[in-house]
Amino acid sequence: MVKELTRKELFDKVWSMPMTKLAAEYGISDVGLKQICDKHRIPVPGRGYWAKVAAGKKVKKTHFREVKDPSVNRIRIYGSAFNKLPEPVKKAQEEAKKVSQKQETEVTVETDPTDLFPKVERSRKKLRSLRVSSDELIKISGSDLFDLSIGTESIDRTITFLNTLHKASEERKYKIVKGDNALVFYVDEESLSFSVVEQTTRREHLPTEKELAALKKWEKQQERRRYNWHSVPWTPKPNPPEWDYIPNGKLQVKIHKDDYACNGIRRTFGDGKVQRIEKLINPILESLASCAAAVKERRAERERWKRESEERQKREAEQRRINSLENKRIEALTSMLEKRKLSREIMDFVQDVEEKLATNDYENPERVLEWIEWAKGHALKVDPISEGLPLLLQFNDFNRWEL
Repeated sequence: MVKELTRKELFDKVWSMPMTKLAAEYGISDVGLKQICDKHRIPVPGRGYWAKVAAGKKVKKTHFREVKDPSVNRIRIYGSAFNKLPEPVKKAQEEAKKVSQKQETEVTVETDPTDLFPKVERSRKKLRSLRVSSDELIKISGSDLFDLSIGTESIDRTITFLNTLHKASEERKYKIVKGDNALVFYVDEESLSFSVVEQTTRREHLPTEKELAALKKWEKQQERRRYNWHSVPWTPKPNPPEWDYIPNGKLQVKIHKDDYACNGIRRTFGDGKVQRIEKLINPILESLASCAAAVKERRAERERWKRESEERQKREAEQRRINSLENKRIEALTSMLEKRKLSREIMDFVQDVEEKLATNDYENPERVLEWIEWAKGHALKVDPISEGLPLLLQFNDFNRWEL
């Protein structure tokens, strides 16, 4: 949700209600709203202003002053994505936070755990058994392993973190189970994949002796090929990378649920200047609960859409049958009217012939009389009510495919 307004509009709102109430309308904190006001040079009521207003005391309101800078005059407020979440997801997120706030769920990371969970121990052994990749990271995954991509210097820290995360998740009744590609969290009957990756720092690549030797060998080969190209095969020029990417020790936890349902829920947690992922275990578990609720709500929403779509299709199909039956009735009526008209026209014509025959002496009057009798019989056959009155057509008068 993005709200656009001018300095004057925000000024009027800030002086019309307390900051906390106004900030809630925009889906941000009162601190965030204060920062926006400071950035756009909007004065705000001081401490105690609204208490004095509530007490009926006289207060002084600051005058609004215009500014010439158009960038300062135009304000865009980006509301919190939390307000866009469905109510079941908000409820799950709030419940998870309440659990985190309880004293017994305070997470303490052991510096050197002696008892590792079996799943953590398997991943630790796998990490120790592998060589680093070209980007100096060790990468592991598998149905019974964690999804990890870290440097060798971060193995012990990662294992300690995973063991603590495993323990904390069990206290919340979450499970870590086998997935298609790696171990996944199983929260409220929903499967959520995640990974731990180490960030890298880009550094200009310095060619190694091996790369320089390969380049020198290629140049010599090109020199020989210049004079004897038909016997010296062509080979591509060695192309060392332009940059090296070195693990920098900053770890990041990612919850891999790109489903639209999880939009607005934090799914990435990483080391910062002060922040460490070891201090983010409770927020990670809270996000897992929120994502599980979001996926469940999204599935329920899709099922509702499916049912509504099926019901709508049934209604549309029934309406098409009704319209088709109505068209059949109109076609039948139109056909009867045409036959009725033809029958009457035949009888009018026969009457003209009889009158003509009575006033003149014609040859072969017997044959004319024969024609008259035949024409009357045909008119009777054509008349739609000669053998009974019409009945209103119903659905059971047709096969299913006819309507």
